[in-house]
Amino acid sequence: MIIATRISAARGWVPDALVERLSDFLDAFGLPVAPPSEMSAQTFLDAMALDKKVDEGRIRYVLLDRLGRATLVNDVSSGEIAEAIA
Repeated sequence: MIIATRISAARGWVPDALVERLSDFLDAFGLPVAPPSEMSAQTFLDAMALDKKVDEGRIRYVLLDRLGRATLVNDVSSGEIAEAIA
């Protein structure tokens, strides 16, 4: 959820402050807001390639195209994902 929101913010679809608000909200409930420190972007991408959300070799993501409105996309690049994980 955090990664998808970071990608949405990087695309300029939602404000950067929304990522921090969501992170604080999830953290308040003890939910993870970051991948394990030993997990590289490539490890994450390799795991995602096996996910049910993969369609024709592309990972589908649910991104926010504005606050309160989500959209399904399949054009998220590995660079965007790596940046969101970093």
